[in-house]
This record gives sequence, structure tokens and C-alpha cells, in this order.
Amino acid sequence: MNNNKIIIVLIAIIAIILVVGGLSLTNAFKQEPKINIVTNGTVHTNTTFLVKSTDLNNTTSIANENISIEIIDNESNTVIDEEVETNEYGEASIELTNVSEGNYTVNVTFEGNDEFKECSVEEDLEIVEDVVDVISSDDSSTDIDDGAFYSEQAGRTIYTGEVQLGPDDHYWKHLGNNEWVMID
Repeated sequence: MNNNKIIIVLIAIIAIILVVGGLSLTNAFKQEPKINIVTNGTVHTNTTFLVKSTDLNNTTSIANENISIEIIDNESNTVIDEEVETNEYGEASIELTNVSEGNYTVNVTFEGNDEFKECSVEEDLEIVEDVVDVISSDDSSTDIDDGAFYSEQAGRTIYTGEVQLGPDDHYWKHLGNNEWVMID
């Protein structure tokens, strides 16, 4: 009778090992994802914050999947914590409305799926106020983004340093005076 109990315990242990090993192997065959925070560095308030998710080689977009975007201020307060779905190009975005100027930490997380492993990335982000023409009463000082221009296509002013998705599916950073540089 004791031999039967020992055999049952051994079979149970082997079954547990096989299940745990099988789960580990499942993750081993998944691809490594890559999350690129497109809107990085210094941005203006009321800007669109954009991330792009792909495979490690930037050849396959991670489309129609949820990505968590968390923005934390210098006092460790969560300012934004949203889960957004990527579009067909693997892009997800949130609007930085009602976020005051300051320095922030951005955490972007993808929980993984059947094809890709989980992935997270963290970056610093500085948000500065939209530049508005301010003229003092004595008309001796101004605070102007000389490189900003009004875009009919966007329907708003594009400020120096902003990142936009171009019609060629590449991201472009505005350098001022309607000059752009491709950043991906």
C-alpha cells in the first residue's frame, strides 16, 4: 500500500513539473517585442503622446493590442494611467490635456499575447507650456516660438520639437521654421 502512495505522489510531482515546464517553453517561442516612445524628450502641453509597438526588427507591427501608458510626476503621483489599443500600425496615443508643465516619468507596458512576450519601457518626459505670444505693457519683451507655424492639415500650430507621423508612415520631428527630420 505504501508503494502505491509513493507512486501516486511521484506521478503528481512529474505532472506538475511537466505543466510548469510546458508553460516556460510556451514563452520561449514567443517573439521579443519593441516599444518605441515616439513622443519623447521635451513636448508642449496639449500634445499627443505617441508610442509604436513592433517586433524587435521593426518589421511587424503589434496591431490591435492593449498597451498601458502611465505618466508619473516628480512626487510619484500618477497623472495619467490609461490602457489604449494599438491601431493597425502598432501605434497608440493619448492626449496630454490637463497635464501641467514639469518633469515626468513615462512607463509603457505591453502584457504580451500568443505571439509576443511582455515588454515595458520607461523614459523621462519634460512638458513645457504651449508658447503663446506674451507682450508686456511696455512692449519691450516677448516669448515667441519663432519656428512655430500654423498647419492647415493639422488645424493647429505646430511647435518646435513636436513629433508628427508623416504620410510616408515615418515619424518626423519639427525643427522649427517648417524644417523636419525623420526620427525612425
